[in-house]
Amino acid sequence: MAKSRLRLGDNLGTETDEDGPPKKKSKREDENDVIMEQYVDFNMMALTADIPVTVSVLEKKIGTLLYLENLKKEKENSTEVDTCPICCLNGDAGWAVLLCGHSVCNQCLATMCNHSDAFDIACPMCRNNTPMDSISYVKNNREGEVSNIVIKGSFSTKIESVTLKLMELITQDPNVKVLIFSNWDKALNLLGEALEQNSINFRILKTGNKYKKTLRDFKSNKKINALLMKLSLGSKGLNLSEATRVFFMEPIINKADELQAIGRINRIGQTKPTFVHNFIIRDSIEENITNVFSGAMLDRWDDITLSQLIRVFERNESNSILEPNNDIRE
Repeated sequence: MAKSRLRLGDNLGTETDEDGPPKKKSKREDENDVIMEQYVDFNMMALTADIPVTVSVLEKKIGTLLYLENLKKEKENSTEVDTCPICCLNGDAGWAVLLCGHSVCNQCLATMCNHSDAFDIACPMCRNNTPMDSISYVKNNREGEVSNIVIKGSFSTKIESVTLKLMELITQDPNVKVLIFSNWDKALNLLGEALEQNSINFRILKTGNKYKKTLRDFKSNKKINALLMKLSLGSKGLNLSEATRVFFMEPIINKADELQAIGRINRIGQTKPTFVHNFIIRDSIEENITNVFSGAMLDRWDDITLSQLIRVFERNESNSILEPNNDIRE
C-alpha cells in the first residue's frame, strides 16, 4: 500500500474553528500534506476510522493474488480447455477477468453488462462485485500465432497491433519488407516511436531532399523491414516490389488510392506472394466506414451520398457500447 508523509504546519494566518471539522485546505497545504496543529486530532480520528476499510480491501486483494498465482501453477501443468461458468463454452472470443480472479467469456460478459442496471458486475462464482471499468480482458492466441512476443513501451491498441504483427513477420522472415500507409503524419510518427523502441529498422518516406535516399535505403538494405508513408505518396508510380506486404492503418474511402498503394508491390518483376493487411478497430466508426464503403469506387468526396454518411454514424444495435470488442480486426 502507498504511504504519505504528513507535516505539521504553522498557525499563522489560519482561521480556527474548534467546534467543527477543519475548513478547506489552502493550495499549499493540500499539495504538501500540511496539517495545522489544531486539526491533528480530527485528522487522526479520520485516518483511524479508515484503517478497517483499507485493511479489508488489502486482504481481499492479497487473497485474489494468491488465487491467481495458484491458478497459474495449475494451468502450467494442465492440458484441459477452460470453459465459461455461464455458457460452458471454451471462450474462443477471449475472456473477461473480474477483480475476484474468476473469469467469464466475452459474450456472456456482454450479456451481463446489457442486463445490468448498475456499473458493477456480480461474479457468477462468488457474487463479488467488479466495476465495469476494472474488468481485464484476455485474448486467446490463434493457431500459429507467436505468443512469446512482448512489446516494449505503452501505445494505443492500433499502434501495438501493427507493431506486434510486424514483429511476428520478422520472426518468421528477418528480411521481410512491409509498406505501411496512413493518412496522418502523427500516426506514422507514433508508429515510428513504437518500432524504434522495439528495435525494428524502418524509414519514413517524406517529400524533400531525403526522398530518393530513403527509397534507396529501403530497397537495398535488407535490415530495413518497414517503409512508412502517407497514402498520398502511394500513387506516385513507385516500384517497391522488394516489399511483399502492405499495411493500411485506417480504412480507405477512395478505393482507387488503395489500389494504387497496393500496386507499389504488385509490379512487374514481383516473384513472391503479396499480402494486404487492414487494421480496423472493431465496433467503431472505422468498422462502419469499412462496411459502408466496401467495394465503392469513389474519386471525390462529392461522390459520397447522404445515405452513406448516415450509415457511417449509425450505432450497431446488436452490440452494446459496453461490449468488450474494441480490439483490432485485421
